[in-house]
Amino acid sequence: IVDFFPVLDGYRADITNTYAVGRPTDAQRRYMDLLLQAKAAGEATLRPGVTGGEVYAAVRGVFERAGVAAYFTHHAGHALGLMHPEPPFLVPGSSEPLQENQVVTLEPGLYDPAVGSMRIEDDYLITADGFERLSNHVKGFDRTA
Repeated sequence: IVDFFPVLDGYRADITNTYAVGRPTDAQRRYMDLLLQAKAAGEATLRPGVTGGEVYAAVRGVFERAGVAAYFTHHAGHALGLMHPEPPFLVPGSSEPLQENQVVTLEPGLYDPAVGSMRIEDDYLITADGFERLSNHVKGFDRTA
């Protein structure tokens, strides 16, 4: 897991990717596919008024349906700004709503001792009708820039 925290003019970013040393196993490839699906499920919820808890539930739902939710042991993301992290936090039960012009992360991760720890993360600007992805680094084992 490589997690970057760049700072520009005092404002924070937060991006993560996972790399395999050598050839990824079938289980690692499956988990990476699930991480990408979970991030997409979270993206589908990103808009003003949606709560942190709703975003978390969308991300976790992918892992629950796949039977690996026990390995999703942290938040689904958080806001960014002059501090890292900032509310709203994308955690179970959070009633804090997303607001237009906030910057948030989505960072699904799976931490299975038998497979390895894996996480991906992007940053998003919440817009009036959804989001704009601010980070566009390549994620996944077989993707190239």
